[in-house]
Amino acid sequence: QAISENDPLPDALRQLVDDVAAETGETTAIGSNSGSSVMFLYVRESRQPIRYSAEIGTRVPIHASSAGRAILAQMTPKERDALYRKLTFEKYSETSPMSIDRIESELRAAAERGYHQSFSEYIADLAGVAIPLTVGTKRLSIVVAGPVSRCLERRPDTARIMTDAIHRAGLSAWMPHADEVGVAG
Repeated sequence: QAISENDPLPDALRQLVDDVAAETGETTAIGSNSGSSVMFLYVRESRQPIRYSAEIGTRVPIHASSAGRAILAQMTPKERDALYRKLTFEKYSETSPMSIDRIESELRAAAERGYHQSFSEYIADLAGVAIPLTVGTKRLSIVVAGPVSRCLERRPDTARIMTDAIHRAGLSAWMPHADEVGVAG
């Protein structure tokens, strides 16, 4: 909360999160890099009884979340390599990425797909979609996450909803082309 008060998000980003959450019905957040994690700066929780529960200040691992990989994609290969050397590849689940090669492969696949996605990599039974956002010099990501039962198959539709909302808000999503991702490690 203190971070949010000292460096508030622009109203347009708060409204974007609120709009995407309303349209998808799932928990939506804006995240920023915080060392080897992504910290949520603004969150709108789903009203569904079974949902992803998060709040301002929630941290997720940068390598084992769609929100994190959307931030990693905005870094140069050299910046990612420096960060990778500091990571502890903790196995949160059977689908957690446990190597630099796997993360880099995910970044390339996301560049081709047009969005980042996750499937129970950090939290069991959670599926997510994230899109990189650059606001000024800040590298951010917007993420929608919820139960696999509702969200896994809806990831392409969720990404479209997010991208449309970003454009309606007059913001721009930043996704590199697959050949621009480069390789770290």
